[in-house]
Amino acid sequence: MGIGLSQAELAVAASVREWAEARCGREVIRGSLSDDAAAVPPFWPELVELGWPGIAVSTELGGGSLELGQVAVLLEEAGRRLIPGPLLPTIWASLVLREAAPSQRTEELLRGLMSGSLIGAVGLDVGKMCGRPVEAMLELEGCSGPILGSPAADFLILPVDAEGTERWCLVNTSAVSVRRLSALDPTRALGEVRAEPGQRVRAAVLRSVTRERITELGAILISAELTGLAQWALDTATDHARERRQFGRPIGQFQAVKHRCADMMLMTEQARAATWEASHGNGSSPARSFSIAAAATLSIKAGLRCTEDCIQVLGGVGFTWEHDAHLYLRRALAVSLLLGGARAWRLRTAELAVGGMRPVMRIELGPEASDRRSELRGLLRRLSDLDQGGQREGLTAAGLVAPHLQPPWGRGAGPAELMVIAEEMERAGIRPPSLGIGAWIVDTLIAHGTAAQQRRWVEPTLKGKIRWCQLFSEPGAGSDLASLTARARRDGDEFVLSGQKVWTSKAREADFGICLARTERAADRHHGITAFVVGMDSPGIEVRPLRDITGNTLFNEVFLDEVRVPEDQILGEVGGGWTVAKATMASERLHMGSIGFGRGLEQLLEVVCSGPGRSDQVVLDRLGALLADGHSMSAMELRRQLRSLAGAAPGPESSLRKLLAAFTQGVYELGLELQGPRGAAMEGDQGVWAEWFLGSRGITIGGGTSEIQRNVVAERFLGLPRDPEPGT
Repeated sequence: MGIGLSQAELAVAASVREWAEARCGREVIRGSLSDDAAAVPPFWPELVELGWPGIAVSTELGGGSLELGQVAVLLEEAGRRLIPGPLLPTIWASLVLREAAPSQRTEELLRGLMSGSLIGAVGLDVGKMCGRPVEAMLELEGCSGPILGSPAADFLILPVDAEGTERWCLVNTSAVSVRRLSALDPTRALGEVRAEPGQRVRAAVLRSVTRERITELGAILISAELTGLAQWALDTATDHARERRQFGRPIGQFQAVKHRCADMMLMTEQARAATWEASHGNGSSPARSFSIAAAATLSIKAGLRCTEDCIQVLGGVGFTWEHDAHLYLRRALAVSLLLGGARAWRLRTAELAVGGMRPVMRIELGPEASDRRSELRGLLRRLSDLDQGGQREGLTAAGLVAPHLQPPWGRGAGPAELMVIAEEMERAGIRPPSLGIGAWIVDTLIAHGTAAQQRRWVEPTLKGKIRWCQLFSEPGAGSDLASLTARARRDGDEFVLSGQKVWTSKAREADFGICLARTERAADRHHGITAFVVGMDSPGIEVRPLRDITGNTLFNEVFLDEVRVPEDQILGEVGGGWTVAKATMASERLHMGSIGFGRGLEQLLEVVCSGPGRSDQVVLDRLGALLADGHSMSAMELRRQLRSLAGAAPGPESSLRKLLAAFTQGVYELGLELQGPRGAAMEGDQGVWAEWFLGSRGITIGGGTSEIQRNVVAERFLGLPRDPEPGT
C-alpha cells in the first residue's frame, strides 16, 4: 500500500517502481557513496526524459502539471528505493517558482527545470547570509546554512537577512562559491553557499512567497519521502524476521520482534495517511497548515523510528556498512534535521490547534448522491418532529438504524449511501440511535443465526427493545479466549450451562447475552466450543457488579449454575462457536476502532487554551504529538472510506486504529497533570480528569489487549509466523 489511491496516482507509483527496479539497483546506490561521486547521478537524463524533475511544472511550460498528491506518490516511491541525486530539491524549487509571482525569470527557470538544462535547490537556514537592497535586487554577503542538492544546482532559492527583513532570493550558483559538505546522507550532495565581501553578488527577490509556504511545500515532499523510507524499513525488517531463525524457530515468532514490527506498521500507516491528506488539499490555508504540520510530525517519527527499529530487528548484520539499513537511517536523519526536526513540527501542530486551526475531513460524493439526499431529507424532516421513541420506530422502519444491513433490517447501503445518511441525519438534527453492544451482536445474528432467531431478536434490538451483553471472558480466559472452561452438556432438547464469566459490560441491564461454553473436549482447543443466546433472567444466573479502578461498576461477574438454554438458542453449529466468536470480536474491534478526534482531545485543547499551558513549550510539545495521532486516525478512516467507495478490499486501518486508540491515555494523562493539585481531589470540573485517566487504562485491554492486537497486525498483515500452540 502506498500514498496513492486514484488510478493516476497508482500509475505514477508503478512507473517509479518499474524504473528503479531496472535502472537503480543496489550497485547504483552504492556507487553514489564514494567521495568522488558526481553530485548529479549518471541516470539524471533518464529522469528528465521521464519528466520527473518537472513533474509539477505547468503544461504550458512543457511540464507534467501534476498535483501535489501525485508528486507525493512519486517521492514516496523514490524514498523507498533510496534514489540518489537532487530529485527532491529540484521538485521543491519548481513548486516554489510555480507559486511565486510570474516573471520572465521564473518562467525561464521553470522551462529549464523541465528540459533538464537546469537543476534547482531550496535552503531554509539563513545562516549568516545578508543582503543589501540595490534597486530591485539584493547584494549578497556571507554564508548560508546547509542546502540539500546545492552542489548540483544551477540556481538556488535562499532566505537572506536584508537589513532585518527576511527576503527570498534567486541566486545563480555561478555567481557564488558552493562548498560541498561532508554529508550525513552520502547518497545526496549537501553544500553551503558563500558570497565574499566585495564580490557584489546580485540576487533577484521572489515575490508572493513566504517562509511558511516554502517550508510547507518542502514538508509535504519530505514527509512523502520519509514515508517511503519507513516502508522500506518495515518490509526489510519483516522479511528478515520471517527468514532468520534463532533458538530453533523464526525470530518473527517471538512477541518482542512481532510487536516491534507491528508498531513500525502503525507508524508508517499514520505517516502515510497524514501525508496523503496534507498533499490533497488546495492552496494554502490555516486548516491545511495544520494538516501539513501533523504530517511532518508523524513522518519524521516514522522515518526515524522505523529505520532505527529495522537495524534492531536485523541485529548485527544491520549494524554493518555493507547492509543498506544505515543509508535509510542516514537519509531519514538528514532530511528531518534539514526540515527543522520533530519537536518544531509538534510545536507547530499544537500552536495551530490552540489557535483554532484544524481541518474538517469530508468526502465530496458528487451529483450521483443527490437522489438519495432528496429522498432522505424529506423522511428525516418528518421524523425530526417526533419524540425520541417515534424517531426510533421510524428510523427502524426505514432501515436507518443500521443501514449497512440488508433488507428488511437495513438498506443494504454501500459506503457512499452510508456517508449520505450520516450527513443528512446530522443536517436534520437527528442523533443516530446507539445500539451499544447490540451493534456487533446484530451483525453476528445475521451472519450465523437461523431465520427464526433473526425474526426474534434483530428487529427488537434495532428498536431498542432488547439489550445485549457478551459472555466471553473468564477469570482464566481473557485474551486467550480459547482456554475457556465454562461447560454446556446436552439434556434432551436443552443444554445446561455452568461456569463463570467476568468483565461483562451491561450484564445487569441486558435482556440477552451471547455465551461461549465448551460442549466437548477436543484436541484442538478452538473446536468443541458452542455459542448460545442466554436469557439474562434465566434461573441459575447470578450477576455481581465488579467495581473497576474508577470505583464505578460498568463490568460484572456472571455466574451460571445449571442454566438451561433451549437448543433453538444455539448460534451456528454445535461445536462451531469459535467461528461465531471470531466474527463477533472482529465486529467489536471495528466498532471500538471507529473513533475520531474524540471528546477528550477537544477538552484537553480547552484546558490548554484557558491556562498557562498555552505558552508552555513542554506542554505544547506533548499536545502536538497527541493532536497528530488524533488527526492520523481521522485520515486513516477517510482513506478506508475512499477505498471502500472504489470497491477495494478492506485494509489494515481498522486493526491499526484500534491499536492507535491507546493515544487517548496520553490525552487524559496530560489533562490530569494540567489540573495541578486540584486534580487529586476528584471533585468538580478538575476532578473528572482523574476519573477519565483511570478509566482510560481499559482502552488497551477491552476488545482484545493491545499486545494481542499487535500479534493480529503482525500475523495477518505482515505475514509473520503465528505463535506456537501451547505444548508444541
